[in-house]
Amino acid sequence: MATSQNDRCLLNHNDIFTRSEKAKIVIDIINGLKKFPGKNNNTIDLYNSQYSYYDDFKKITSAWINNELSEYKGIIYFAELDKNFEYLFPKMKNEAPLFVLRCKTFIKSSI
Repeated sequence: MATSQNDRCLLNHNDIFTRSEKAKIVIDIINGLKKFPGKNNNTIDLYNSQYSYYDDFKKITSAWINNELSEYKGIIYFAELDKNFEYLFPKMKNEAPLFVLRCKTFIKSSI
């Protein structure tokens, strides 16, 4: 979601993520995906173009990095694991970026 020109005037640029800060955040996420903790103290490389989430991840992070006042929030389905990545790529530094793999949770009915 982009911000209008009027909103830009109201923002303190020290409170907005710069392009280089965004790139560093995305690189840190990619490094985490490449060394994702597996069972028995092993690591798994989840950053692979063959995985279903990969193209969406690249598209979203590229747009976030290249658009100064952008913010992206949502879920990307990771079909191979039947799990979701939840993400938040904020424009303002007062919100922490988020990219986490969530377990699917089911609510047990009391009926």
